[in-house]
Amino acid sequence: MLKSPGSEKMQDILSYDYKGLIADFEIRFGKGEHHAGAIFRQVHQEGKFDPFLLPEFNANPSLAEKVKVTYRLPALELNIPSKSENNDGAVLAEPIISAETPVLTEPVKSAAYKFLMKVDGGF
Repeated sequence: MLKSPGSEKMQDILSYDYKGLIADFEIRFGKGEHHAGAIFRQVHQEGKFDPFLLPEFNANPSLAEKVKVTYRLPALELNIPSKSENNDGAVLAEPIISAETPVLTEPVKSAAYKFLMKVDGGF
């Protein structure tokens, strides 16, 4: 998915794979894997998008600004299903979430986590 430089619509950064983002950076900014890879890692490892926080952009704040206004990271929406039946007829339990529900600040090595997130294109 390559857009011409100067395209007015902000691009969804999640729509690019690694090589696609590098190619887009080369077309738009004349930059390659060093900068595009840093953005890709930040988005996919940390779940955030802010080129100003990356050391790769420290020497070129104008590039960081251009990148910031070219791409967007869509907000993720957490969908918690209510009690219902799935296709097999099994009943899904009502989620138990309250003010007393613990919030994990660090991953637990032996735990399994399951999430259903809705992004712009679906689940």
